[in-house]
Amino acid sequence: MARARQLDPLSLAILSDTCKVYHLARRYPEAVRWCEKAIEMDPAFRRAHAELAGVYMSAGNAAAAMRETQEMMKSGEQPFDRLSLVGTRAMTGDAAARQELAHELETSAAAPFLTRAGGYIFLENYPRALDVLQRMVEQRDLGVVALKTHPMFDPLRSDPRFQSLLRRTGLQTASDGRWRFP
Repeated sequence: MARARQLDPLSLAILSDTCKVYHLARRYPEAVRWCEKAIEMDPAFRRAHAELAGVYMSAGNAAAAMRETQEMMKSGEQPFDRLSLVGTRAMTGDAAARQELAHELETSAAAPFLTRAGGYIFLENYPRALDVLQRMVEQRDLGVVALKTHPMFDPLRSDPRFQSLLRRTGLQTASDGRWRFP
């Protein structure tokens, strides 16, 4: 990413991607810094707000995640933003939001697999999250690439069903820590 930033230091996409890399590495302070740089350059850059909201969710900072989700939505609501907003509210412990999220998840069958699985994880309904991920793998959805690294899935990592999903997708590492390719 450093080389990409050297080639195009004003690229908001590259700054947001740098944020994502640090997010996936669980280096949240650095992730925040890169997203904030992008937002400083363009306060309406939706992608940076969305990524920053995810960083704050992963770091357990519900108030900051809510703020960034609301900022993201100012640029125009996109499909399934409501699930993100309700999920963020549910993360704060808001009981009504938790019930609303459960209802939204059950009635939003068209929502992306990752969005739905994330919602069930927020609700700590891990068996239901694993059901959604199972369907995602069966349908060969592009979202499977997130299974190995995204912090959202940390609560599931020790579950045998999750380990099985990683093996089926070829994303499980070998016992020596090296990547195993199918």
